[in-house]
Amino acid sequence: MKNKIISCIAAASVATASFVSLSITASAVQYNASDLTVGQILTAGTDTIKQNGGTTAWIYKSLLKLTYNAADGTQVNYTETQDGSTTTVYKDGNNRYQYWKVASVTKENHDYSRDDYIVTLTANDPYATAVGTTNVCTGEEFPLISVTEFTGEVQYSLDNESWSTDVPKASDVGSYTVYYKAVPGTQTNNVESAVGSVNSMILARDIQAGEIRASQVEEGRIFTGGVDSIYQDGGTSVIYNSLLKLTYKYADGTTISEAYSETKDGQSTTVYRSSDGRYVYWEVTEKSSTVIDYYGQFPRTDYMITLTARDPSLTAEPTGKTLEWTGEEQDLIDPVEAEHGTVYYSLDGEAWSEDIPTAAEIGIYQVYYKVVGDSYYNSIDPTSVVSIITPKQASAEYKHEGDFTGDEDPENDIASAWSVTVDSGSTAIESLDLKINDTDGGTHEKTEERAIETPTVTNGIIVLGVAVNHPKDDIAGFTVVLNGEDIEAVEAE
Repeated sequence: MKNKIISCIAAASVATASFVSLSITASAVQYNASDLTVGQILTAGTDTIKQNGGTTAWIYKSLLKLTYNAADGTQVNYTETQDGSTTTVYKDGNNRYQYWKVASVTKENHDYSRDDYIVTLTANDPYATAVGTTNVCTGEEFPLISVTEFTGEVQYSLDNESWSTDVPKASDVGSYTVYYKAVPGTQTNNVESAVGSVNSMILARDIQAGEIRASQVEEGRIFTGGVDSIYQDGGTSVIYNSLLKLTYKYADGTTISEAYSETKDGQSTTVYRSSDGRYVYWEVTEKSSTVIDYYGQFPRTDYMITLTARDPSLTAEPTGKTLEWTGEEQDLIDPVEAEHGTVYYSLDGEAWSEDIPTAAEIGIYQVYYKVVGDSYYNSIDPTSVVSIITPKQASAEYKHEGDFTGDEDPENDIASAWSVTVDSGSTAIESLDLKINDTDGGTHEKTEERAIETPTVTNGIIVLGVAVNHPKDDIAGFTVVLNGEDIEAVEAE
């Protein structure tokens, strides 16, 4: 029978069959016939057997008969001794030493209360008995045969042609036929035993924690690269019961051909990591199975599973911002967070930071962002949005601060006091003037010597104090002339 094996990559703890080594020690001593035990080995021409009778009461108190048999039980010779004598174990016809096993010891009583010992010896050819082994795959090697009894030396073969005294071992799931035979040793005749054989099995193991059988994988299931394993769905009675193929794809559907893997019955495969060694989440996007007749005799179910890399997700899609100039640093993008990743920002696509990019100057800004996946996710490539800081338009407002009278003619000389606040915005102040509009459509002159306060400029904000030699009701408003451009002030609320 041809051995069928497949690779097994897994780790589990199982008991292994032990290989028993038997040894027999030769002796060169004299035995009393009554002390011999069945199965005892004697060396021809060396060991002697002595009858068990005495020498005083009766001359023929005992009789010892040794019967020699060939290995098949055929008698080849016998010797007979009487009381007081010993006999050396018989040699073969070529005067070579042989090993003999005590097959039986019987006792018979004859005349004169004589004890007769009849010892039957059988030629001790090399022999061996063995059994096959059954183990569960762990990825480690197991002995494929267990010898239970032998004489001489035992040789082994997996093809009945090449022989070795090394016990054959294997680690892969499969069925194995192991041939064995006993060859002459120091305590056997110079012949070889017949060739025997045993069948051994290394079985597919049960799935372990973190694994799932291929037939149980459902679409949409998420696997963690480098952690989870998919186990082919083969059984233990039929070798090559299943084949598992995994195809890995990027999130855009592009196949990662170098990640293709194939496993056989008794194996599991760990879900693939990204090329930079990071763990990746994979989603089952496709699954199919095909039953084929393997070798024309073993039906096999093949499972094809397509895994697609999973990207992190953002809590919101970043968008560009349109900002008005303030003179201060402003965030150019609203912060976003990523599930299973970290968001990084850049203004040049090269220098990256987790900090939100800011700017103070008027202009158009290209804001880049990307996501670096956590240890179990892919990364999102850089993309960008546009943010703008627009100029701030100049504005002005006025407020009536009160009325007052002149010193020379208090009753008729009524004047009014005003404050005009000018926000220059993002415009640099080069020149500034003020027009006082009357209710008749004309303008009034400013009375600067009666100003209520000295003009001040703070962050582009200018507060003007204005005194006018007209009452409030004669004043229609104010026009600020900034760098030669008129800005109509509005009345403050």
